[in-house]
Amino acid sequence: MSFKTTEFINNVFDELNQNHYKKDYKALDRLCKKIDVVNEVFSEYADDLSRAKSTEIISLESYTKLLKVILFYSANDLKYFNSALKLYDKIKNEIDRDNQKDIEQNIESIFKGMQ
Repeated sequence: MSFKTTEFINNVFDELNQNHYKKDYKALDRLCKKIDVVNEVFSEYADDLSRAKSTEIISLESYTKLLKVILFYSANDLKYFNSALKLYDKIKNEIDRDNQKDIEQNIESIFKGMQ
């Protein structure tokens, strides 16, 4: 068996949106530790989240949902707030990087059209 990160994030996110607050402290704590230490969250881990079983990083959408979940729980437990800040920075950097790529591609296409 293995821990499917995106599935877990989607389930917790959906539960919060339905006002069901069953928090899996162990899994959420370990995901926060991944953010705090490695600054990456992989799509699949061993059941106890001790090691990654995949080299695939979760999507930006999953990172955003995870941020919302962590922020929700940080209101009652400030130990999550540091992870939320780090995750926010990561998301912002990813968006900035994607926007920079789009800008560079647009500039390239403009210059190609001038030739």
